[in-house]
Amino acid sequence: MKNPTTVRRIELVTRLFDNEGKEIISLEKVKEILEEHKKAIKFYTIILHDKDVKSTGENSEELVAPHFHIGIKFNDNMPQRIETIANWFSLPKNYFEKIKGKWINYLLYLIHANAPNKYQYPPENVIANFDYKTEIVKAQQRVNIDNILNSIIDGTIRNITEIDGVLYVNYANQIKEAFKYRNQLLAKTLDRDVEVIMITGGSGTGKSTLAKKIADEKGLDVYFSGGSKDPLQNYQNEQVVVFDDFRPSTMNFSDFLKAIDPYNNTSINSRYYNKTLDCKLIIITSILPIEDFYHNLQESYSEPILQLKRRIKTYIQMTKTEICIQRWNDIDMKYSKPVIYCNDTLVEFVAQKIVDEKAPKEEIEELLPFLRGKEVKICQTNSCKTKTDKIEVDGEIDVKKLLKWKINYT
Repeated sequence: MKNPTTVRRIELVTRLFDNEGKEIISLEKVKEILEEHKKAIKFYTIILHDKDVKSTGENSEELVAPHFHIGIKFNDNMPQRIETIANWFSLPKNYFEKIKGKWINYLLYLIHANAPNKYQYPPENVIANFDYKTEIVKAQQRVNIDNILNSIIDGTIRNITEIDGVLYVNYANQIKEAFKYRNQLLAKTLDRDVEVIMITGGSGTGKSTLAKKIADEKGLDVYFSGGSKDPLQNYQNEQVVVFDDFRPSTMNFSDFLKAIDPYNNTSINSRYYNKTLDCKLIIITSILPIEDFYHNLQESYSEPILQLKRRIKTYIQMTKTEICIQRWNDIDMKYSKPVIYCNDTLVEFVAQKIVDEKAPKEEIEELLPFLRGKEVKICQTNSCKTKTDKIEVDGEIDVKKLLKWKINYT
């Protein structure tokens, strides 16, 4: 049985001078002792804390006496007894304490990197038999990523765009696993409160633009699913999900009902891992009216259309001139009479397009700048129409005539 006082990591905390002003230990003496026992020591650190303060009452502080923090990590096969280490330094046992927790956290504490309310010592103040600066950078990254992972799991961080790019690249797998775990937690949380809107109408009526306007008006980040067979493949917990130009063939009816359920969370099949929609608003846009949309959903025959309609609380039908909006009534189990508005959704877009519109020639020369200045003037005279005939001989281009023609007509 191992002696319980045997330790692999230990810290010595000692003042430089006692109450009578007599030196307790010097930096030179510490270095000498560590060098003498270096065979047993894997790593050591030394720092003088001379800027620490302690509270002495309300709004009052005083400087703590300067003191050393000396950390030692022994080789795996050479743990030491506290009594033995105390004898090395000729100091009482109560000056020494086993380092608990991770060594990396101890390294951070030496400069108070993990204690932001205390004085922050520069890493250069630490004396060590290893590259302390490099280790502290790694340690700080580790703390950052741990904080990020916890923030993902508790829902504070919802999207990878909120994470520093370098950290994401270095810890991509762990971050992805945290998002997966967050989805698993959400799937077990049954209650949710999501508004579901369906917008239908022909091409060019402004369905997608209206969906984006709704999201912008609420100040929420938005995810557009596109027409993929896996519409949630790139979903990163945006608060508005737009199933844009959604094809009923993309998802079977039961999965679609789960996805848009306003009250119950559920896990939805996705390519890399199942997703749970952690959002406040779902918008569906389609060229198909709701009845046709329902009939085109896979396996829709197994559920009545009522199951779809009662989930879609707001139903919007758009033409190029009108927006017709109905709200679902849970008592009557049907949509209300429509409220009709003027459709000016695309007015700003079209107006800006007119302002920004360029002449065809300008657009062509921006796309193909090497053609600039080489435009051929087109005329309606017979002589102009037949110029190209003059540069052909038996169906082959006469290079000399071509060059001459080019000089005359450019």
